[in-house]
Amino acid sequence: MAYPGSAPGENAIADVPTPLTANVFDLAQEPSFASPMVTIFVGPEATPIKAHKSILTKCEYFAKCLQSGHFEEGDKNEINMRDADVDTFVKIIQFLYTGKLYDGDDKDIKLLARQPCCTSASISKLISVHAIANKYCIEEICTHVEALLDKGFSAEHLAWRHFQQIEEAGMRGSPLWEMLKMKVVSELVYPSFAVNLKAMLDDGLAFDSEMAIDLLHGLATENGVSTCPAGLLWRYLMHQHRYQNLQ
Repeated sequence: MAYPGSAPGENAIADVPTPLTANVFDLAQEPSFASPMVTIFVGPEATPIKAHKSILTKCEYFAKCLQSGHFEEGDKNEINMRDADVDTFVKIIQFLYTGKLYDGDDKDIKLLARQPCCTSASISKLISVHAIANKYCIEEICTHVEALLDKGFSAEHLAWRHFQQIEEAGMRGSPLWEMLKMKVVSELVYPSFAVNLKAMLDDGLAFDSEMAIDLLHGLATENGVSTCPAGLLWRYLMHQHRYQNLQ
């Protein structure tokens, strides 16, 4: 298997210089780039992925994994990450090499925003990347993904399942959660009818009424959003929540 730093093509999500990758081409000219290869065993089937130690150790988490006695996951030139998704983890390694995030089928995820049938899935992919980067404290990737979702996608492509995905990753209230919430708020303040708020909240009530009410309360308390006390929608939500609790 080629190491994940081998770019799958020219179509990258963003070409943003980063501290992790700003000197990658300088490294290519130095012996340090020929550092030992580390094997990372990813997922329940322990899929082996190789990467240069000099690249991995730019990330504090991986550096500590490779220091004896720090984490159970690491042992000299091997790292075990059995709870990680292989495709998502490859994106993380590619970013460490190139400063870019690639889609699995070699398409620019920003371009997918122009294809409604693909956009919602693209947001989910980016949330998955953010979740694993957040788990392993790779803050630079988290910031990168947040910027892409903030600038690269319209609010019309947001669905309840995106908030649910963030919740399942344990990131409710995180900068990513707040940023997507503000995208919905922007639709309430400057409505273009891009967000179907009713459909979003209906889905929320079906899956997690407590989280739906929490999100609605967060939307209502943002500056610029006009609300009325105990409006019909709010009473409807409260009624549904109480009814479900009685089941």
